[in-house]
Order: sequence, then structure tokens, then C-alpha cells
Amino acid sequence: MTDPATEPLVTVADVLTCRYGLTPWRLVQLPIGQGTINYRATCTDRDVFVKNYPPGSDLIGEADAIWLSALSGRHSVPVADLLRSQAGDLIDASSPYPVSVWEWMPGAVVTTALTAGQAHGAGNALGRIHTTFATLPASAATSTQARSWFAVDIAKLAAIIDRLTDIAEARLAAGPPDTFVQLHPRYLLQPATFRDSPRETSRTVADRRIGGGATSSCHNRPKWGHFRLAHSQDALDEFWLHRHHAARILLDHHAATDTLLHELTARR
Repeated sequence: MTDPATEPLVTVADVLTCRYGLTPWRLVQLPIGQGTINYRATCTDRDVFVKNYPPGSDLIGEADAIWLSALSGRHSVPVADLLRSQAGDLIDASSPYPVSVWEWMPGAVVTTALTAGQAHGAGNALGRIHTTFATLPASAATSTQARSWFAVDIAKLAAIIDRLTDIAEARLAAGPPDTFVQLHPRYLLQPATFRDSPRETSRTVADRRIGGGATSSCHNRPKWGHFRLAHSQDALDEFWLHRHHAARILLDHHAATDTLLHELTARR
């Protein structure tokens, strides 16, 4: 009877032999992965990376992700190449442990700050990914998460500002100002101004924070010259609306937020 602890290793090794024509003599589980169990298989003529998909995995979605990886590779993004099974499958599901097999890519997991070279490489790859995926039909649709994030209730946000201002004023009247009270004049927008026009509010804040307004923030940076001012202003509008959306979430959990802030400041 197969030991349950070694059954996955034995089964995956058999799949590599029977379905991929590989001869693994060593199979080691790796302490990395998001949603999959990963192995390094040392075979007679090469090393390969093996992804085992746990029960309940969306194998169709995983196959789509593999297609996206291949698409990225065709646009000069450094990716590992997939090894298809001898039957031509992207994912072999012939056993209770579905797997995909990839070329082994040497490297190391970076857990500290990136060097300038690493940051440049990561940014370059990310830019190529965004450029490549932007042409896909699915990229033209707004995600459910984005739709909920953009659904902003102006009146509700104004009411939140009123509540935050009331809290700050009450604390100020009660005793020595804490961090929230000290900062709130700088970070809370006046409710009347916000009710008038989110766009005008963002313009005012841009003037206050950038020191010259949204116009100067664009024209003082030649490399951004191809962006129209309207694009910059729209981004500012979205930024402030999102910022107050986040403030509302914190306010809805006011007591827990206060406790967390006090714990964090106590550690300084």
C-alpha cells in the first residue's frame, strides 16, 4: 500500500515518466507557490519545474493562464517554456494530481529590496505585459472589482467628511491633540467644496500639494508632455474619490482602526 505522505511524489514521478517521456530520479517539493504545489524534478537529461494543481482547481482557467504566459513570451517577456505532454496536453489530468511541466529556470527568490538592475528588469517586463494584454478583448471590459470601486456616492462621501470632522473637533475639545487631530486640517476636504464639484476639489488639492496646480505638474515634467491635461485631471479626480472610499472603510471600522493606530504608535 502506498504511503499517503509519498503518494503524490510517486504519482507525479509516474506521470513524468509515462506521459512526458522523462526519467526523474529526484523530485523535491519547493517552498514556493500560490495555489499550486510545486516541485523540482531532476531527470536524466534536464531539470524541470512541475506544478501540481490541487483538487477543485479551475483547470480551464489554468490553461488560459498558460496561454497568456506563452503570449507574453512571444512579446519578449522572460518566461519559462511549457513542456506539453506526449498527448499534446497543456495540463495532464490523467491522475488524481493534475500537473503542468515547465523548463527549469535558475534563479533565486528575492526577499529584500530590489537592486536598481532588478527593478529595471521587473519594470520592463511589467510594461511589456501590460502592453501585450491591453490588446486582448477581455482588457476592454471593466472588472467587477473596478466597477464597485468606481461606484462613488458623492453625498455619502460628503457625510463621511462631516463625521471625520466631528470626530476631530470632539477630540480637540476633549484634550491634547492626537495624531489624527493634528493632521486632519491638512487631509480632510471641506464638505461644502466637495459637494460643489469633485473636479474642482481635486484641482484645489493639486494646487495645494503640488505647488502650482495640475497644469504645472505636467508641464514641469517634459517626459510626460504627451499626456493631455485632461488625462492628468481625470486621474486626480479618481485618486481623491478612491482616497475617500478608503477613508470610509476605515471609518466604518473606527474603533478597530483607532486601536491599531495606537498599537503602531506605541511601538515607535
